[in-house]
Parts: sequence; C-alpha cells; structure tokens
Amino acid sequence: MLDGMDGVLEAEGMKLYTAGGSIANRRDCKELGVGLMMCDGWRDPSEYPYFAVDNGAFSAWTQNKTWNSATFVHILNRCEEERCMPDFAVLPDIVGGGVLSLERSRRWLRLLREEYPGISWALAVQDGMEPFDSSLLTGMGGVRTIFVGGTMKWKLKTMGQWAAFAHENGLSCHVGRIGTVDNMVMADVLGADSIDSTTWVQRNGCLRDHVEAYRAFMAMRKPLEEFA
Repeated sequence: MLDGMDGVLEAEGMKLYTAGGSIANRRDCKELGVGLMMCDGWRDPSEYPYFAVDNGAFSAWTQNKTWNSATFVHILNRCEEERCMPDFAVLPDIVGGGVLSLERSRRWLRLLREEYPGISWALAVQDGMEPFDSSLLTGMGGVRTIFVGGTMKWKLKTMGQWAAFAHENGLSCHVGRIGTVDNMVMADVLGADSIDSTTWVQRNGCLRDHVEAYRAFMAMRKPLEEFA
C-alpha cells in the first residue's frame, strides 16, 4: 500500500536506491520515495528521501580503470562536513576478489571507523565468499549491512542465503544492481532489505515504470499470502 506524505509516496517493502539521473528522475525519486546511491561524486542528498554511498570499485572495474579512493573519501568528508549521514557506506572491495576483497575491506574498516565514527558500514560479499562462514565478520565491528555484489548469476543464486546470514547476525541485507522487475520481486521475496540499480535512470520514465510495477506486484502478492 502506498501512502502520500509531503509529496512523497511511501511503501512497505525494500528500500530502493538509484543514481542521480536527470532533473525529471530526481523529481520521480522524491515522489516515489527512492533514495540516491552516491558513487561518482558528491550530490546534494537533500534532493532525495534518503541516500547511501558506494565506493566506486565496481564502476571503475566496468570501465577497466584502477580504483582510486579519492572520490570515495571526498564523499565521506562531505558527509561529515554537511552533517548528513548515509544509511550506509560500502567498504572498499575488489570486484570478484573473494578472500582478497574481504581482507581489503577489513583493512579499510580499521581506518574508516576511527575517522568517521558516525557512519554505518556495509561489507561487500561476492563470488568466492561463502554464506554462513563464521569468520566473515571477524574484526568487522561497525558493519551494519551485508552488500551482495558479485556476478549476476552468483548473486541471484545466493542472495537469499546472504539475507538470512545478515538477519541472523542483526544486520541488514542490500543487493546491488537489481534492475529488472522480476529480480526486484525475487530480492524482496528472498529477504533483501534494500536494492539498487542504475538501469532505472538511463531514460526518463524507466524509474517510475519499474518502481510502480514492482510495488503493484508486491501489493497484489501480500493478500494472497495472507489468504494462504
């Protein structure tokens, strides 16, 4: 069910995040209650109902570039200066890096949680990591979210397990790059608390189409579950 409040449509279910996009997309984000996933530079978070920060490693990887921490650190500094804390910030990781990625995240966490004590951190998990590995969260104090990255095939296969792992450890579960309505519904059904996609803002109207279709399906599904 959608409820209007101060021009924003709120809905039960997952939090949704996307990239900045056009003025029309930003307007749709505010109206539909979709947050910003800040990645490639600082944007005014007040234009969105909520926001999170990605470290940019995946974006660099897709462009065959070496990841540079400067933009990520700049965003964190602005968050501190503006006194606006994201829902979470994704610890630096290595795309497809498995255990090496985990070690990079652990090293960065030791530095970041002292420098930015007000920020909640997300640990990126991906191909090569196993759900329910008891050592995964060792030394990870300050992590509040499991961020499911990795290849699409691996992500769709394991995101339900990661959601269960996160919840058993008192954490939330976010799934990255979930662009299609089918995958949005699957993530919700399997227990994800939030998702993101840049696909929704690649053309005007796409964001609204995806969000409304997803929410309409979930609103229809809920009475069926109660009846069953």
